[in-house]
Amino acid sequence: MTLKRLFSTGPEAFEEIYQRLRQFTESLAATEPNNGKLAAAAAQGPQALPQAVLDTVTSLAFAIDAKDHYTQGHSQKVSAYAALIAEAMGMKDAEVEEIRLGAVLHDIGKVGIPESILNKNGPLNLDEWETMKSHVTFGAKILDPLTPLARIREMVLHHHEFFDGSGYPEALTGESIPLGARIIAVADAYDTITSDRTYKKARSAPNALAELERCANAQFDGAIVEVFVRTMRALPNPIIEVAATSGPLRGS
Repeated sequence: MTLKRLFSTGPEAFEEIYQRLRQFTESLAATEPNNGKLAAAAAQGPQALPQAVLDTVTSLAFAIDAKDHYTQGHSQKVSAYAALIAEAMGMKDAEVEEIRLGAVLHDIGKVGIPESILNKNGPLNLDEWETMKSHVTFGAKILDPLTPLARIREMVLHHHEFFDGSGYPEALTGESIPLGARIIAVADAYDTITSDRTYKKARSAPNALAELERCANAQFDGAIVEVFVRTMRALPNPIIEVAATSGPLRGS
């Protein structure tokens, strides 16, 4: 699958990529026997998808990150932090890998956000912020054709919900927020706090961990924050760095 408009964002680019991805998935389902059962494969998870499909969506996620010097590598770092949390919580290997992939794809819906907003040099105004918030619904829609990613779709849709119900898009509360989304929310916030952005300077790991603790049980699941803080404080270097890349994430 070729994404001709890979480095353009906005509603038109989203619609083109969504239609191409849907057609690509349908053509695979029609031509490859094992993929003809994709519609019934949600319970199997990402391993039910052809590697070519996973390569396409992960490459898109990395390309969106790479559009901005400040966010390059963001999804990879969030993925690494989220996997650390899942492992520390004793989740099964398949569950860890699903959360790792969900974290890679958490911002894939930003392909539907106009570049004037996505790459704005400074804080967003209220109207721009409302538009930016729609990236979670764009992300969920772009994953709609990929039924084996149904649980990951829910992580993408709900990773900006707040534990106290003040988040978006559905104001879910507590454990009604999918576990993967709650994990990604903590990982996403930690990487954002410890990274430079156009509107702020990076803060230290101790400051970031303290901020997560301050927001526990309000913005974040307090139990997940506790696991993450304990895990990160045990590491000699609690800030992950990744090499710049826009290549696909290989499945296990």
